[in-house]
Amino acid sequence: MDQSSKAIVAALSAGLVVAGCAWKIPVVIAQASGWAALSARYASDASMEERIYSWQTARFGKVALYRCCLWVSISPRGVMLRTFHFLKRSHPPLCIPWSDIRRTSGSTLAQVRDGFELGGSDGFGFFPLNPEIVVEAVRQGYVR
Repeated sequence: MDQSSKAIVAALSAGLVVAGCAWKIPVVIAQASGWAALSARYASDASMEERIYSWQTARFGKVALYRCCLWVSISPRGVMLRTFHFLKRSHPPLCIPWSDIRRTSGSTLAQVRDGFELGGSDGFGFFPLNPEIVVEAVRQGYVR
């Protein structure tokens, strides 16, 4: 095998490794963040309603930070969450009814933040970094 053939084989092998990682990474993120567990209960194919907050950042659970990759919608039905295209395969859209949500506060090293906590989910919290989302949900009377 000559040098150019070896280089082609090496490039193709590296491409397959990168493609495999790109395929698996969103699945790992969904498992680690708790999104996969939520999708088992709250997966929805309904369209987003009312006001849509695009390119949002939120913290899920204790460690997962979805930075500028969420679309969040609040409506009388509940909170609807979608991710951008790269994560869509392993992150189905969610519609979490208000009956399963309560308002809560969480803290980071820098600040205390309002958010939503899901009842019966072992303390799973969703803390949008845009405070307007929680304020609007309270204003509409969806959550107290």
